[in-house]
Amino acid sequence: MSPSPRYFSVKPSRASSLYAFATVSGLTSQSSASCLTELVADAVQRRTKEIALRKLFGTRRRDIGKLVAKEIGAIILLSAVVSLPLAALAIGRYLAVYTERTPLAFWALAFSLLASLATAAFAGARQTWIAMTLKPAVALRR
Repeated sequence: MSPSPRYFSVKPSRASSLYAFATVSGLTSQSSASCLTELVADAVQRRTKEIALRKLFGTRRRDIGKLVAKEIGAIILLSAVVSLPLAALAIGRYLAVYTERTPLAFWALAFSLLASLATAAFAGARQTWIAMTLKPAVALRR
């Protein structure tokens, strides 16, 4: 016994647009993670001599890690301040056309911020480790 078509709330054309949206958002997430990795690598590379001089003056590894993490965090939080209100507005307008509505779940926006911070942490972990283990003599020779 197959279910009646009236139980399905998603029409075939709507389902294909949802699949397309999921594909595009996945590609966008991969692209942003790649760009974030390059951003962190560039930040560490630009500050190589500064990090080497800080290590020569006795800065600990965790302080260098905090220095790199602070720069990454500032960029992520600045982008969140700009993009999350715009995302809330876009979601509200997208959901406005439906007759049955639920209130906008702001926890979803907070979750997206946490996901981007986690992505930044994973993307920056390798470069931060490289910066922390950098030998000052090698860095100053370049």
